[in-house]
Amino acid sequence: MPVGELRRQRFQSVGDAATSNYPGSPCEMTLNPTHQSVSAPSVTLVISTSDSLRRKERVINSQRGFSLLEALIALVVLSIGLIGVAAMQLKALQSANAGYQRSVASVAAVDAQERLWAQLATLETGQTCEDIDISGVQSAWKEHWFQNSGATPLRGASSSQSRIAKGDSGSDCRIDVTVALGENNDDQFSYFFLLPKVESSP
Repeated sequence: MPVGELRRQRFQSVGDAATSNYPGSPCEMTLNPTHQSVSAPSVTLVISTSDSLRRKERVINSQRGFSLLEALIALVVLSIGLIGVAAMQLKALQSANAGYQRSVASVAAVDAQERLWAQLATLETGQTCEDIDISGVQSAWKEHWFQNSGATPLRGASSSQSRIAKGDSGSDCRIDVTVALGENNDDQFSYFFLLPKVESSP
């Protein structure tokens, strides 16, 4: 008989219904009252013993006890992802702070240039940009930008490695401004400009 076809069998009691005799297909069981004093109609029961239900039951039984392990694995994977996100956020903050410090360093370099231009306007007759007191301008510039790191936007900048000096290009009117953003020599902002070499007139 093909699988899936109903099998019909009459039993005198529920204990006589052995569904294991019909594996792989559902069976129909009819229960008839055996006591003569009882008048009741027959009861027909359909019992399914298909292999698909048995396989599902075996799968469910095999998956019991693994929910906690799967939850722990998911928690570990989630933790690794959150650590990566936190690391990227920290790197982004560091990059933003470095960009801000370089912007402030450019403002400090332009301030040094403006101070030298102001000194150029105070030269006496016959003097040129070569006669500007670079050391005096540098002292005032450092006092303004580096003396109190808490009050200035250049946080962590090195005053000893920051300087205003004449360039090495052979022209005494080329000025190099270096702003050290930290104790490391690799983290420096360099800026140079040329002053006009003209004699001051009365």
